[in-house]
Amino acid sequence: MRAGTWTPELVAAALQDWAREFGEPPKAYEWSVSSARAVGHEEGRVRGWMAEYPRWPGTRAVVHHFGSWSAALATAGLREEPLAPWEMDLAERVETAQRLDRAGLLAAEIAGLLDVKPATVRAYLRAGACPDCGGPVVNAKSRRCQGCAAKRAHRPAWTAEEIIAALRDWAAEHGAPPAAIDWMPSENLSRRWASEYPRWPSNAQVHAAFGSWNSGLEAAGLEVHRRTWDRESILAAFQAFAERHRRSPRLADLKDDDGLPSRITVERHFGSLEALRDELGLEAERPEPRPKAKRPTPRPKAKRRAARKWLPPAHQRWDRDRIVAAIRAFADEHGRPPTSKDWKRVGEDHPAWGSVVRHFGSFGAALSAAGFAPRRFSWDREQIVAALNAHLREHGVLPTAGEWAERDPTGARPALHNVHHQFGSWDKALEAAGHPVERWDRHTLTEALQALGEELGRRPIRHDLRPKRPGRPGYDTVLSQFGSLTAALEAAGYEQAKQWSREETVAALRSWSAEHGSAPTYDDWRRGSDSHPGVGAVERLFGSWTEGLLAAGLSIQKRNWDREAIITALRAWAAEHGRPPASADWKGTDGSGRRPATYRVQREFGTWGAALREAGLV
Repeated sequence: MRAGTWTPELVAAALQDWAREFGEPPKAYEWSVSSARAVGHEEGRVRGWMAEYPRWPGTRAVVHHFGSWSAALATAGLREEPLAPWEMDLAERVETAQRLDRAGLLAAEIAGLLDVKPATVRAYLRAGACPDCGGPVVNAKSRRCQGCAAKRAHRPAWTAEEIIAALRDWAAEHGAPPAAIDWMPSENLSRRWASEYPRWPSNAQVHAAFGSWNSGLEAAGLEVHRRTWDRESILAAFQAFAERHRRSPRLADLKDDDGLPSRITVERHFGSLEALRDELGLEAERPEPRPKAKRPTPRPKAKRRAARKWLPPAHQRWDRDRIVAAIRAFADEHGRPPTSKDWKRVGEDHPAWGSVVRHFGSFGAALSAAGFAPRRFSWDREQIVAALNAHLREHGVLPTAGEWAERDPTGARPALHNVHHQFGSWDKALEAAGHPVERWDRHTLTEALQALGEELGRRPIRHDLRPKRPGRPGYDTVLSQFGSLTAALEAAGYEQAKQWSREETVAALRSWSAEHGSAPTYDDWRRGSDSHPGVGAVERLFGSWTEGLLAAGLSIQKRNWDREAIITALRAWAAEHGRPPASADWKGTDGSGRRPATYRVQREFGTWGAALREAGLV
C-alpha cells in the first residue's frame, strides 16, 4: 500500500494474522513482488500475497514503520527481540563457515560459533558467486546476492534533466549519440549498459520521459538520424541484401539488419513481404527437404477415417472463389473483415494467411476482391489529427497513448507507431490537434486540487482524477510529483482524512443497516463521509467489501447474472471507463455486486469476445 495508508498497529495486526493463517511469520520477500522476482521466489505464498492484495501490506510499508523487518516481527510478538547486528558481514560469515568446514568442524559446531542455525551454515557451505559483484549467493534458488538482486529489482528513477545529461555524456565518450538498442536493458556484461549499470538509463525510461527516443536526442541537442523509405529505396535495399547474402530477406532480417526497412514499412508500401519479393523476382528461401521417414504400419480403416476427420482442409482446396466466400462469411459473423492475425493459422472455415497471399499476392488484395476496403497502413498528419478529434467528440476525453498502442482491427484509427512516425511523439500530435499537453509541477498541482475541492464541495478522492480530464491533473501525475494523493492533498491545505479502525467500521456498518433496514451497497459507500468510511477503507481493513459485511454480521445478497444483466454491466463499465472491459479487469468476484466475474461471463457466452460483440462494444 502507498505511504500513509498503513499504521504501525495495522501492520502488526497483519503480521499476526499471517502467522495464524500460515503457522509461521512471513518472510520479507513474500510481501514484495519485485524482491521475490529478483531472488527467484515467485511461487507459493508470494502468489497468495498477490492474490489477496491489498489485504497485506508490502515490505516497504513494514520497514517504513519499524525500521527493519526483524523489529516489526518483535513488535508483533512473533520474535522475542530484534536480532542483534552481525559482527561480520555475509561474505566474512560464508568464508569463515567454509574455512571451519575444511578444518573438519561439524555444521552444528560452526552454527554455535557463528550464532546461526545449522541450516544456515549448510547454505553458507553451498554458496555460489554472484555474477555481478562476485559476492556470495547463499540462496540456492537465486542467481545473485541480495544487494545486486535488490539493485536490479528497484531500478533508479531518472528525471528528464538527468537523462539529457546521460545522453550528452555518452555522445562525448563515443563521439556519437547512443542508439536505442545501446540502452536496451540486458544482463550481458559484454555490453556497456550492463557492465556499467546503473550509470545509464534504459531506453524505456527515455521513451517515458520524452515520448520517443528521437525526442530525447532532440532535447539533449544531439543529432537525430531519420531515414525515410520510399518504394525505390526499399527495392534497392532488398536487391543489395540479396546480392550480398545470395538469398531473399526474411522477416527476422527486417528486425536485425539496419540496412533494411521494418516490416511495417514494407507492408505500408507493398502490402506484404511476399508482394515485394514478387516485384523483385526473388524467391522465398525454401527449407531443406527432410529425409523420408520410415512408413508406419497401416492403421485400420476406421481409425484412419477418425484421424482424417480432424485434419484441417488442405491448402489445395482453397482457391480464389472459396477464399472470397470465407472472407465474406467471417465479416457476416464478426461485423468486420478478417485481419492477417485472425487467419494466422488455418481453420475449418478459413485458410491460413499464407494461402491468401499465395492466391492474391497480398492480404489487402484479397479483401478488395471480397468487396472490403483494405486496412489503412499509411496515416498522414491530417488523418491522425482528425482521428484524435473524433475520439474526443465520441468519448468526451482524448485518447491515451496506451489505448492506441495496438492496431485497430477495423482500421478506424491509427496505432501509436503511426503517430510517432508522423509527429515524433504523442504530445506533439496532441498539440497539432489543438490540445496542448498540460505541464504540471507541484505548485500548479496544489492549485488544481484546491480548485477541484471548491468545485466538488469536498475533499477530492482518487476517483475524481480518473480518467484524466482537460484542465485537471491525472492520478498518475499527482503520484509522480508527491508520491501519494494524501501527501498532495496535505500540500494543498486539506485536513488529513479520518483513519477508521476495524471496530469503528463494524459499528458504522451496523448503524447504517439499522437506519436503512438493509446492509449498505458498494455504491452507497463508494465515497466516505463523516458517518462512515469509504469502500476503499473497508477493503484495506478487511481485505474485501464482502469480508467487511461478514465481520459486521450482515447478510450478503448474491446476484444471479443472466445474459441481459451481464450485457447491461458491460455497457455500464464501458461508459464509466471510456473503453470496453478486458477479461483481466473482471477477474475475481466483485464484492459490490456491480459486475460478474470473468468466468461467469465466459460460461454464459462461451468467450469474452462473444460477450463484447453481443453488447455492441466491438
